[in-house]
Amino acid sequence: MQNKHFAFSVRTSSPASLFGAARQMGAMVSLRSKGRAWFALALVIGLPFVQGCSNEGPAMAPVEGVVRYKGKPLAFGGVLFQPDSGFPAQGTIRPDGSFSLSTYEENDGAAIGRHRVQVSCYESQDPTRSQNSSGELMLGRSLIPEHYTNFATSGIEVEVKEDNDLVVIELTDK
Repeated sequence: MQNKHFAFSVRTSSPASLFGAARQMGAMVSLRSKGRAWFALALVIGLPFVQGCSNEGPAMAPVEGVVRYKGKPLAFGGVLFQPDSGFPAQGTIRPDGSFSLSTYEENDGAAIGRHRVQVSCYESQDPTRSQNSSGELMLGRSLIPEHYTNFATSGIEVEVKEDNDLVVIELTDK
């Protein structure tokens, strides 16, 4: 009897689904028998009914804010909001210091709940700086104190609610 090899990959547009992690890693599921193939097919078809037909992730809320360093708007960089569980939200700091957070799609905000925050502002993020001609990816030096670039040491926490005021992040040299 010949041993047949079946392979398929599961693709989904929602990182909140069960197969989100497998999709992100480009995982392939390898099956060696028709029985397993039918089981896998039944699982893939039946899973939405077990999960429920909706594609519900965490409750989200729009978040906009501003980052200031030494009282002045930070002209470029990035912010990352990490919830207690789930995917982080990120935003690019604009020249006026403002940012809008995105988690699953542009400007969809962040999950409701407590977030630890990190801020980055490296020489390489400066939009007015010329690109490295060698093609190497280099961050350069941090233009803000290093402790702000790590969730564990930044000391910044934000509670995201359904209706948020402008989030103001004040950075100092301390």
